Amino acid sequence: MRQAVILCGGKGTRLGADFSHLPKPLVPVDGIPLLDRILGVAAEAGIKEVILAAGHLGHLIAERYQAVNPWRLNIRTHVEKTPLGTAGCLLEISDQLDEHFALLYGDIFLDFDLAGLIRRHETFLPDATVLVRQSDHPADSDLVDVDLATGEVRAFLPKATRDPAGLYRNCGNAAVYCCSRRLLAAVPQGRPSDIATDVFPALLAEGGRIRACWLEDTGYVKDVGTPARLVEVERYWRRRQLARAAAAAPRRVRAVILDRDGVIVENREPLAEVAHMTFLPGALEGLRLMNEDGLACFVATNQPWIARGLLTEEQMTAVHGQLLTAVNQAGGGIRAIAHSPYHPETHHGEGIPGLRRASECRKPRPGMLFALMEEHGFLPDETVMVGDSPADITAGKNAGVRTVLIRPASAGGSLETIASMADATVEDLQSAAAVIRTWSR
Repeated sequence: MRQAVILCGGKGTRLGADFSHLPKPLVPVDGIPLLDRILGVAAEAGIKEVILAAGHLGHLIAERYQAVNPWRLNIRTHVEKTPLGTAGCLLEISDQLDEHFALLYGDIFLDFDLAGLIRRHETFLPDATVLVRQSDHPADSDLVDVDLATGEVRAFLPKATRDPAGLYRNCGNAAVYCCSRRLLAAVPQGRPSDIATDVFPALLAEGGRIRACWLEDTGYVKDVGTPARLVEVERYWRRRQLARAAAAAPRRVRAVILDRDGVIVENREPLAEVAHMTFLPGALEGLRLMNEDGLACFVATNQPWIARGLLTEEQMTAVHGQLLTAVNQAGGGIRAIAHSPYHPETHHGEGIPGLRRASECRKPRPGMLFALMEEHGFLPDETVMVGDSPADITAGKNAGVRTVLIRPASAGGSLETIASMADATVEDLQSAAAVIRTWSR
């Protein structure tokens, strides 16, 4: 696939007066126009030709990319005379479209493996391939009904058409697509239409095939539609730059972030009673050695049981109080414990609805790690993550820190892939402390 269409018709009215003089795709993200960043992702994925489907203030988009093109892409701008929605404009440029093309939105920040999505589409060659992910606001997101066994899309579930009392799997439409020209037959003539709410459902109704591709754990896709989301994306990008720099040039270790269950204490989920807490062999000694070496130790733990209604914040706090006391008595020290109460699944009908969502503060996302480092004055290049699961190690990699995997005794070969990602693999926390000591000299 060598061609991408980028939909650039957004007005950005929700972003406020500060950006009213710009088309939405030219709003700066950390000083660089959003559309520049999207074009960079497209070029990195092997795209050679881009059609910018513009509307509001489209002449500004055309003028910029006549003068600015460090990616050496073949860029053409089509400015529609009448707004035709996200799908209608495709008919106006139909004679310019390749048999298969990527379809991107000019107001969505992208930092993910677009080349992988393209490969997935080219493997199956459906009418369209849709990027999906667990949403951090599923109640008001457009969802997709996917057959998890086959990857085939069964239906699109716009928020406006769903039963408010219904239970739906948290499979959000990330609004990144690879398409075949065949979908043009489902675009209505002569009126505005939308890809997700009009064209894709019509395509499925006519027997067309649409497949889903899940966003990888290291990927990030976010609509830059409001001031709050713009701030969130800019924070993500600054953290991402720190992570990349740290991974390329690690320094002497000064801080260690540890998972709790399976690293410090036995994995008994949910751990709601102090009496049920059992320290793992080598855990207290490992924490003592880290404290002796002058390392600042923290805990970052996923506690989805809170979202599920199986654990209260008060119960967890009591367990953590006893944990801190025992660690201190053994000569160790934990400066702070961060926890994520979220659970991303939404179709079970249990627990606390407001916590049933994805979150940047739930591993494998790196939000908890960055929050601890920022609050206590440490950088990723001087920090280590110790965990026992793929989520822990991926979170560490997303944060740019070095990682140590504690392999559970019963794991066998099940962790081989994630062990190859970790910087070290050990049997217990005491062995982890010995490895980290060599990195802290």
